[in-house]
Amino acid sequence: MVGCLAVLGLLAVSGRVGCEAVAVCAAVRSAAGPSGSCGGQPGGSGVSEDLAEVVAGGQQLPLGAGAGFATAQFAKEQEISNNVFSSTQWTPDVSWPGAKEFNATYKARFGKEPTYHATTAYESMIIMAQTVAKAKANPARTRDLLKRGKWNGLMGEVRFADYEGYTNQNKHQMLVEQIQNGVHETVYPPQFAPKKPVYPFPGWAK
Repeated sequence: MVGCLAVLGLLAVSGRVGCEAVAVCAAVRSAAGPSGSCGGQPGGSGVSEDLAEVVAGGQQLPLGAGAGFATAQFAKEQEISNNVFSSTQWTPDVSWPGAKEFNATYKARFGKEPTYHATTAYESMIIMAQTVAKAKANPARTRDLLKRGKWNGLMGEVRFADYEGYTNQNKHQMLVEQIQNGVHETVYPPQFAPKKPVYPFPGWAK
């Protein structure tokens, strides 16, 4: 997934259709075993240009590539959204420390589900505020603490490292979710996901 990550602010964000396919194929293989081919074709489903078909284990699977497929609004459109996979930064049911509590607090205050944009922004500011306070607002000390620090919160483990040509970047663990009965459920990776993917894909009601 390293080549599938871009960076916005302090936290990594998802890439293009091909990167989404890598994550979804991993999720399906985790659930069903590595059988058949696994690849992606943008626009293959005919639903939209951003909906791709991933072939895994001989099954065509719907893959939502892009932020819109991770929204509550899309999930409610069950005639086209049910069992669609998507890759995202964060989900309300992920087992990272504080994720469920953040989701509950956000919903109570704003009356809606937080997006991953809200979550990454919140965690970024928490990390920056804690680091600046610890460094007593000294710029050089702040930079050093960010470089050497490690955090484990509602976005999972965060470290700003140098790897594979990247400098001071967080190698963020992307999540795979699947819409099951109108609800986004985290299905991969197994150590953070409370649900399993629906596989083989049963198809949509005609």
